[in-house]
Amino acid sequence: MHVSYSTRRRTLTGALAIAAVTMIAACGNGNSIGGATAAKVGETRVRESTVLGAVDRALAGKTQVPRQQLIEEHLSTQLKLALYRAEARKVSLTITEEDKKATRASFEEQTQANGGLEKAAQDSGIAAADLPDVIEMFTLERMLGQQLIKDKPVTDAELEKLRTANPTAFADQAHGAHILVKDEALAKKLLAELKAGGDFAALAAKNSLDPGSKDKGGDLGTQPKGSFVPEFDAALFAAKPGEVVGPVKTQFGFHLIKLVEIKRFEDVKEQLRVTAGPAVARDRLKDVVRKGLEVSVNPRYGKWDPEKLSVVGVDSDGKSAEDPSAPSGAPDRRSADPVQPTGPAQPSK
Repeated sequence: MHVSYSTRRRTLTGALAIAAVTMIAACGNGNSIGGATAAKVGETRVRESTVLGAVDRALAGKTQVPRQQLIEEHLSTQLKLALYRAEARKVSLTITEEDKKATRASFEEQTQANGGLEKAAQDSGIAAADLPDVIEMFTLERMLGQQLIKDKPVTDAELEKLRTANPTAFADQAHGAHILVKDEALAKKLLAELKAGGDFAALAAKNSLDPGSKDKGGDLGTQPKGSFVPEFDAALFAAKPGEVVGPVKTQFGFHLIKLVEIKRFEDVKEQLRVTAGPAVARDRLKDVVRKGLEVSVNPRYGKWDPEKLSVVGVDSDGKSAEDPSAPSGAPDRRSADPVQPTGPAQPSK
């Protein structure tokens, strides 16, 4: 059973694939009075100049992310950060410089192979000047989530929701080995030798036609259900640990299949309840902030999607949102009040 779902989702390309979707500019100073308003969270304003400044800094660093996508992503994360800050005040959570240093150190470690955090961030569309707010956002997300998961373990319903959304990550997994031959008679002869005490690895090395596994004693490693052709998959997952089954005919020939170990969902459910904690915590945090402050977005940027906690770059007519900083002969779509309230976001059903 593969149990690294939450770890894999937070690596960078984990973290910076996420950071690419959570880019932000200097949110703290950008929401004061003055300047055209791009969006609001409650009474907290996000200025157009803050969003476009962050976009320009990213583009100056030669990121390949398209400008309109950067605008939507910077604005989305400004709003998310504002929601997280409001929730932190509500629950009296204070994050320290040490907390933020821990988040940054984790990202630095994860981006070593990509040339370091700043380079990986720039490639994703985050200028170095905007990294502190990215770090704060992830720190708030992590620590608010930890509070939500601390006193209430992951429920069966939450675990099943994750399993449905990520079937491969939570699939039954089998560690198997095989010997592949072209002739059924040879397969039966080898099976008789195995039943008489023959060494599976030695016979695989000598007889198997599979170049990827024969030099490893036929070992196929641990794979999720559905990784093999149907006949092979069914035989492997129906076997008992230590049992050799076959000959099994497939399009490749005849297989003798040995099940080394199997890990079924129910067998590792409690372990998964722990490892799935961070993912469930993030889902719970989304539910909390959806029920919180009203989010309003200038229609020139798009509209707020409460399910995704992001700005969708289309207007109410389904047309693409305009880049307010780009030259255009089209009429200005902004109303007298450039920020249209969407109402409090509703919890997911």
